[in-house]
Amino acid sequence: MDAAIEFPEILDTQTYGLRVDSGYRFGGLQNGPFFESLATIAVSWTHIDDFSRGGNSIDFSDDEPVRGRLGIRLGTSAQIWEGTTFEPFVTGSLWGLPSDDHRATLTSTNTQLIFTDQPDDVWGEVSGGINFFNPEARTALFAKVDYIFADDTEGVLGRAGMRYNW
Repeated sequence: MDAAIEFPEILDTQTYGLRVDSGYRFGGLQNGPFFESLATIAVSWTHIDDFSRGGNSIDFSDDEPVRGRLGIRLGTSAQIWEGTTFEPFVTGSLWGLPSDDHRATLTSTNTQLIFTDQPDDVWGEVSGGINFFNPEARTALFAKVDYIFADDTEGVLGRAGMRYNW
Protein backbone atom coordinates (compact mmCIF):
# COMPACT_ATOMS: atom_id res chain seq x y z
CA MET A 1 0.00 0.00 0.00
CA ASP A 2 1.41 3.41 -1.00
CA ALA A 3 1.67 6.16 1.58
CA ALA A 4 -0.59 9.18 1.10
CA ILE A 5 1.02 12.43 0.04
CA GLU A 6 0.66 14.97 2.83
CA PHE A 7 0.19 18.71 2.80
CA PRO A 8 3.30 20.75 3.58
CA GLU A 9 3.94 21.47 7.23
CA ILE A 10 3.67 25.21 6.57
CA LEU A 11 1.31 26.86 4.11
CA ASP A 12 1.56 30.65 4.27
CA THR A 13 -1.36 32.92 3.59
CA GLN A 14 -1.74 36.68 3.89
CA THR A 15 -4.90 38.77 3.82
CA TYR A 16 -5.08 42.55 3.90
CA GLY A 17 -8.25 44.54 3.79
CA LEU A 18 -9.94 47.89 3.99
CA ARG A 19 -13.51 48.65 5.06
CA VAL A 20 -15.32 51.97 5.14
CA ASP A 21 -18.72 52.40 6.81
CA SER A 22 -20.72 55.58 6.49
CA GLY A 23 -24.16 56.85 7.24
CA TYR A 24 -26.22 59.71 8.50
CA ARG A 25 -28.52 59.67 11.52
CA PHE A 26 -31.74 61.61 11.05
CA GLY A 27 -33.18 62.49 14.43
CA GLY A 28 -29.83 63.29 15.96
CA LEU A 29 -28.51 61.98 19.25
CA GLN A 30 -31.44 63.23 21.31
CA ASN A 31 -34.12 61.07 22.92
CA GLY A 32 -36.80 59.79 20.57
CA PRO A 33 -36.98 57.97 17.24
CA PHE A 34 -34.23 58.01 14.64
CA PHE A 35 -33.61 56.82 11.08
CA GLU A 36 -30.08 56.08 9.89
CA SER A 37 -28.91 55.51 6.32
CA LEU A 38 -26.01 53.03 6.04
CA ALA A 39 -23.42 52.31 3.34
CA THR A 40 -20.34 50.06 3.38
CA ILE A 41 -17.59 49.26 0.92
CA ALA A 42 -14.98 46.60 1.74
CA VAL A 43 -12.11 45.08 -0.22
CA SER A 44 -9.56 42.45 0.76
CA TRP A 45 -6.47 40.98 -0.87
CA THR A 46 -5.65 37.33 -0.14
CA HIS A 47 -2.63 35.33 -1.24
CA ILE A 48 -2.18 31.63 -0.43
CA ASP A 49 1.16 30.03 -1.30
CA ASP A 50 0.99 27.46 -4.08
CA PHE A 51 2.69 24.13 -3.40
CA SER A 52 3.92 20.97 -5.09
CA ARG A 53 4.64 17.53 -3.74
CA GLY A 54 5.33 14.25 -5.49
CA GLY A 55 4.36 15.49 -8.96
CA ASN A 56 1.11 17.04 -7.74
CA SER A 57 0.56 20.77 -7.37
CA ILE A 58 -2.11 23.17 -6.17
CA ASP A 59 -2.33 26.72 -7.49
CA PHE A 60 -4.58 29.02 -5.46
CA SER A 61 -5.94 32.07 -7.24
CA ASP A 62 -5.29 35.37 -5.50
CA ASP A 63 -8.64 36.83 -4.48
CA GLU A 64 -9.58 40.51 -4.35
CA PRO A 65 -13.25 40.41 -3.35
CA VAL A 66 -15.15 43.67 -3.10
CA ARG A 67 -18.33 43.84 -1.00
CA GLY A 68 -20.83 46.64 -0.71
CA ARG A 69 -23.90 47.33 1.42
CA LEU A 70 -26.84 49.71 1.48
CA GLY A 71 -29.14 49.68 4.47
CA ILE A 72 -31.30 51.49 6.97
CA ARG A 73 -31.47 51.41 10.76
CA LEU A 74 -34.59 52.41 12.67
CA GLY A 75 -34.66 52.87 16.41
CA THR A 76 -35.40 55.05 19.36
CA SER A 77 -33.40 56.48 22.27
CA ALA A 78 -34.58 56.98 25.82
CA GLN A 79 -32.81 57.92 29.01
CA ILE A 80 -33.59 55.09 31.44
CA TRP A 81 -31.75 56.63 34.40
CA GLU A 82 -29.51 59.62 34.92
CA GLY A 83 -26.79 59.62 32.25
CA THR A 84 -27.66 56.21 30.76
CA THR A 85 -29.38 55.86 27.41
CA PHE A 86 -31.27 52.78 26.18
CA GLU A 87 -31.45 52.36 22.39
CA PRO A 88 -33.33 49.46 20.74
CA PHE A 89 -33.04 49.21 16.92
CA VAL A 90 -33.74 47.13 13.81
CA THR A 91 -31.62 47.16 10.67
CA GLY A 92 -32.24 46.00 7.11
CA SER A 93 -29.39 45.74 4.60
CA LEU A 94 -28.77 44.55 1.07
CA TRP A 95 -25.22 43.31 0.41
CA GLY A 96 -23.53 42.71 -2.95
CA LEU A 97 -20.38 40.88 -4.03
CA PRO A 98 -19.51 41.87 -7.61
CA SER A 99 -16.16 40.00 -7.50
CA ASP A 100 -15.09 36.80 -9.28
CA ASP A 101 -15.37 33.28 -7.92
CA HIS A 102 -12.70 31.80 -5.65
CA ARG A 103 -10.59 29.19 -7.46
CA ALA A 104 -7.93 26.53 -6.86
CA THR A 105 -6.34 24.38 -9.57
CA LEU A 106 -5.07 20.89 -8.73
CA THR A 107 -2.65 19.33 -11.23
CA SER A 108 -1.96 15.61 -10.89
CA THR A 109 -0.51 13.26 -13.54
CA ASN A 110 -0.91 16.02 -16.16
CA THR A 111 -4.63 16.33 -15.39
CA GLN A 112 -6.03 19.63 -14.13
CA LEU A 113 -9.00 19.84 -11.80
CA ILE A 114 -10.41 23.31 -11.13
CA PHE A 115 -12.33 23.85 -7.89
CA THR A 116 -14.45 26.99 -7.58
CA ASP A 117 -16.48 28.55 -4.83
CA GLN A 118 -19.31 30.69 -6.16
CA PRO A 119 -20.66 32.77 -3.28
CA ASP A 120 -24.03 34.48 -3.64
CA ASP A 121 -23.77 37.78 -5.53
CA VAL A 122 -26.52 39.43 -3.46
CA TRP A 123 -27.77 38.69 0.05
CA GLY A 124 -29.90 40.32 2.71
CA GLU A 125 -29.34 40.94 6.37
CA VAL A 126 -31.94 41.77 9.03
CA SER A 127 -30.74 42.68 12.51
CA GLY A 128 -32.17 43.62 15.87
CA GLY A 129 -30.33 44.87 18.90
CA ILE A 130 -30.00 47.11 21.91
CA ASN A 131 -27.39 49.55 23.15
CA PHE A 132 -26.95 50.91 26.66
CA PHE A 133 -24.44 53.71 26.96
CA ASN A 134 -23.30 56.24 29.51
CA PRO A 135 -20.87 58.87 28.15
CA GLU A 136 -19.85 60.09 31.61
CA ALA A 137 -18.92 56.55 32.71
CA ARG A 138 -17.30 55.98 29.27
CA THR A 139 -19.03 52.60 28.95
CA ALA A 140 -21.46 50.97 26.56
CA LEU A 141 -23.14 47.57 26.55
CA PHE A 142 -24.60 46.06 23.40
CA ALA A 143 -26.36 42.96 22.09
CA LYS A 144 -27.24 42.23 18.46
CA VAL A 145 -28.69 39.35 16.43
CA ASP A 146 -28.23 39.17 12.62
CA TYR A 147 -30.20 36.95 10.23
CA ILE A 148 -28.43 36.55 6.86
CA PHE A 149 -30.20 35.05 3.85
CA ALA A 150 -29.64 34.41 0.10
CA ASP A 151 -30.32 31.71 -2.48
CA ASP A 152 -27.68 29.33 -1.10
CA THR A 153 -27.02 30.89 2.29
CA GLU A 154 -28.84 31.22 5.58
CA GLY A 155 -27.41 31.96 8.99
CA VAL A 156 -27.85 33.57 12.37
CA LEU A 157 -25.15 35.45 14.24
CA GLY A 158 -25.34 36.81 17.77
CA ARG A 159 -22.98 39.30 19.40
CA ALA A 160 -22.84 40.93 22.80
CA GLY A 161 -20.21 42.91 24.58
CA MET A 162 -19.03 45.91 26.52
CA ARG A 163 -17.02 48.87 25.32
CA TYR A 164 -14.93 51.05 27.58
CA ASN A 165 -13.36 54.27 26.30
CA TRP A 166 -10.13 55.34 27.99
